[in-house]
Order: sequence, then structure tokens, then C-alpha cells
Amino acid sequence: MFIEQEKQLIEKNYIDNCNDNLLSFFHKDDKTVQVNVIKQNSKYKVSFPMSNNTIHYATYFNEKQKAKEYLDFIIKSHL
Repeated sequence: MFIEQEKQLIEKNYIDNCNDNLLSFFHKDDKTVQVNVIKQNSKYKVSFPMSNNTIHYATYFNEKQKAKEYLDFIIKSHL
């Protein structure tokens, strides 16, 4: 579960996207600005907005804990 990351996103005006992803939130002012975590082929894919929200970047992790740590960094430093 990504409870701590969900709390952080809510504090930054993101809203739960209510789908089957492990984590999926969009910004309250723009639904195209999304943060997602999915499990894909035994890896954790973390995607988030970059470049003034014009593109999304994605990266993969073998371990759930590494994905959480990376997402913490992104939330605190880039969102």
C-alpha cells in the first residue's frame, strides 16, 4: 500500500482517481496532471508530470519499497 504517498498527494491538491492502479491521483485543477503507480510484468511503474506538466515521465523498479522511496522524493521535490 502507498498510504503515506496518498496523504502527501492529497495535501498537494491531488484527488484519488479511483481505478485499479496501485496508486492513481490527478491534480484538482487539471485531470491530465496525474501521478500513477502500477505493477507491470513484476515491476513497479511510477509515472508523474514533468516540464510544466506538458509530459509525463515513467520509471520502473523491481522492489515496491524502492518505488515508494522514489515517489516520496518526487512528491516532496517536484510536485
